[in-house]
Amino acid sequence: APAHRVLTPQEALPNTAMVAFAGVDGRNLLPAIDLAGVAASHGSACSSGSPQPPRVLLAMGLDDARARACVRFSFGAEHDDATAREAAHRVAAAVARAQKKN
Repeated sequence: APAHRVLTPQEALPNTAMVAFAGVDGRNLLPAIDLAGVAASHGSACSSGSPQPPRVLLAMGLDDARARACVRFSFGAEHDDATAREAAHRVAAAVARAQKKN
């Protein structure tokens, strides 16, 4: 299985992406992403803060582990391609560190 998978459909909001990172719990990954200077949320907006996997993601057919591995990223008008690339590099490094711990 790939190390990550973008779950956001193409017809979704163009400024939001949901990514599942294999081998990590998205909620546990958030502090490392935050320390890397990237803002993100766990799971879906309607389940933010819940200890349960997001029911919307489960309804999409994700199993419990994949739903828990999800992290949501949102971009604003002030973000450009360079900002997105830098955020991706920082997140990838944080994910790699988290995967080594597991």
